[in-house]
Amino acid sequence: MTEHWDETFESVLRPYLPTLPEGAPLAPDLVTAAFGLNSVATVGLIAALEDAYGVTFPDEDLVPANFRTPGSVWALLTRLRATSGRP
Repeated sequence: MTEHWDETFESVLRPYLPTLPEGAPLAPDLVTAAFGLNSVATVGLIAALEDAYGVTFPDEDLVPANFRTPGSVWALLTRLRATSGRP
């Protein structure tokens, strides 16, 4: 099971899901593309996450599967934070 994310993650991700109703829960298995995350928005999301968490997404991790759900994005971000020494 994926560890539940922090408030920063949710506040960064939600704007990139424009069709997710306000106040709707952000479930770990929600399909992000179904709520508006497309390839262009993913670029913005990556930049926002890098700024918020002080990490860099390596090219090899920039694959659709890593951005399919909030849970997959959080798992990747958690791994990047661990390998970069960021809390």
